[in-house]
Amino acid sequence: MGEEDTSCKIIVRNLSFDSKDEDVKAFYEKWGTVEECSVKRHKDSQKSKGFAIIKYEKSDEVEEAMGSRPHELDGRTLEPHRAAPANYVKKLEARHKCNEIFIGGWVPELEEDDLREYFGQFGTIEEIAMPKDKKDETKYRGFATIKFDDYDPVDICVYKKHHEVKEHKLDVTKYINRRKMNELKERYGGNRNNNRNNSNNFGGNDQAALLEALAATLLGGGGSMQQSGRKRGRGKPYGRRN
Repeated sequence: MGEEDTSCKIIVRNLSFDSKDEDVKAFYEKWGTVEECSVKRHKDSQKSKGFAIIKYEKSDEVEEAMGSRPHELDGRTLEPHRAAPANYVKKLEARHKCNEIFIGGWVPELEEDDLREYFGQFGTIEEIAMPKDKKDETKYRGFATIKFDDYDPVDICVYKKHHEVKEHKLDVTKYINRRKMNELKERYGGNRNNNRNNSNNFGGNDQAALLEALAATLLGGGGSMQQSGRKRGRGKPYGRRN
C-alpha cells in the first residue's frame, strides 16, 4: 500500500475558536477548489481545537494559497502549513517551526553558490553557513545550514526525501539547537537513545506523532550559528553526523 499523497492538503493553525467549517472553506476557495474542509473539534464538547485540514483539488492550488499569505480570518492571522508525508509526521522535528535547515553530508567541494543555486528554488535564502572546526580553522565541521525568510521553504525541503547537489547526496532536517530539542522531548516525549543513534529520526518511536499533533501549536524560532569570519552564540545542533 503506497503512501498517501499529501500534496493537495494544508493544515491551518491559529484559527479562531468561533470559525466554522463553511467559513474556513469559503476563505480558502479564493485559491482553488476545496474538496474537503474540516475544523478539528474535541469529541466530547465539540469545541474547536483551533486548526483545520483543507484538501484542494490540485497541488497547484496549494502553491497559490501558500504564496498568498498572510491569511486573516475572524480577527486571527492564520498559520497555514503544507501537510507532511506520513513518514515525516512521525519525527519529533515535525513539531518544530523554523526558518532554517541543517544539511548533513555537506562537503567543501559544494561551495556557497552551489547551495544557493539549488536550495534557492525552494524559497528566498537569507543566510548560508558552513562552520569551521573551532580547534582547527583549516577544517570544516562537515555540515552547513541555510536560513530562509519563511518557514514554508523549510517544510518543502524536509518533506522532500532526496536532495542531490553535484552528485553529492545531502540529508536535510530542520535546524534545532540543543535547548529547543530538549524542550520538544519534554513536551512530546520521544526515545532519547534513538535520537543519539539516528540523526535523521528526531524522536525515534514517538507514539504521539500523529497528524493532529503535527497540527497543534508549534514552538517557534530557529536560532543562529557561527558564520564565516564571526561567531554567533548557539547550542549544539541536532542532525549532525558524527
